Amino acid sequence: MFHEAKPYLKVFNANNLSKKEIIEYSKLIDEMGFWPADLAKIDPARRENILIKDYDSSLSAILVKIFENEKITDLVKADWDKIKPRLEKIKDHFIVNSYFRCIDVEVPSYIINQFQNMDYGAIDKFSSDIVRNHLDGTISFNNAIIGEFVFKNYIPEIEVSGAIVRFSNFINEHPSQRSLQWTVRRLLRYTNLARILNSAKKPLDVFDKASFVSSVSSDPLFWVQYSIAQLANDNWPAAERHVNKAYDVAKGRKKKFDTYQVDTHAARLKIQHVITFGAKEGDSANIREAVRLLNSVIDRRPDDSYHVSSVLVTMLRSDIHWHHVLRADDHKMVTSFFREIYSKLSLNTPTETSFASEQEATERLKKYLEFVSASRF
Repeated sequence: MFHEAKPYLKVFNANNLSKKEIIEYSKLIDEMGFWPADLAKIDPARRENILIKDYDSSLSAILVKIFENEKITDLVKADWDKIKPRLEKIKDHFIVNSYFRCIDVEVPSYIINQFQNMDYGAIDKFSSDIVRNHLDGTISFNNAIIGEFVFKNYIPEIEVSGAIVRFSNFINEHPSQRSLQWTVRRLLRYTNLARILNSAKKPLDVFDKASFVSSVSSDPLFWVQYSIAQLANDNWPAAERHVNKAYDVAKGRKKKFDTYQVDTHAARLKIQHVITFGAKEGDSANIREAVRLLNSVIDRRPDDSYHVSSVLVTMLRSDIHWHHVLRADDHKMVTSFFREIYSKLSLNTPTETSFASEQEATERLKKYLEFVSASRF
């Protein structure tokens, strides 16, 4: 198919443009005058280097930046101001559906339409340059980049949080709640909320309101996300409290709940606390427990070594000299766990298919173990 279409299509990797493609793309944006002020006023060659280095040669990242151009901003705002009053009666439908599309999550259209349906006879009035009527009867922004831009700049946080909480409650009361709870989990991921709300702090309000929805508060992974949000805002006591809550909720489940995600975050919390505040009495045992948890997670879920690796990278990248922080017996145990994890990562994640964090974790573990062996700790 590609061979037949090659004369008519230009195929490229949007996540990693070549230098030639970046140069061609830069010339095109120059001709349209769409660069934002800080990129328009610099030498083209320097701008190309910035796009490669600071934007990782990613077309999506560059497009998001282009939306800071005054011409584009004015056009989007004018269209949004025009269409917004028409969307008032289906505002929750529109916000939730657009949010799902911004985070690349496909939710059955009937769920969105059951949540808040509309007058299909008047569907044409919802169409604009930036808003699209989909064939499945749902309404959302035309694309994720426009949607994310409008979310961050023109939709009040209270409208977004209100729609998310109301959708969470709708799923809570839905006959198929158990099979649909995953949709709420996606909306209540801290990284997704922080991205859409363009804030590290605003998601805390969403989590606080959502915690009153029974199916949300009874989900251990909700409390993990709440803890992640607290950690991002340096609220350490709350972050630790929410991890403990996640364990308590998991224990209360009728069916056994695998706490591997809770364990991974609990380990991250223990390690990050030492990195942030320095080692104190009792931290040696905490670090040993954290590494034990990571080792246990890889045993139970070798397919999830990406998250374990990210924690290990955080630990081994830090300036902390762990062989000084740890007591002799704890250091011996941690080293033993490191050897086990290194062996499992080497076996389970071949270089050609592994994530960057897995490759880095494997390499850093290898160097640390070589250092320990040479130093005879």
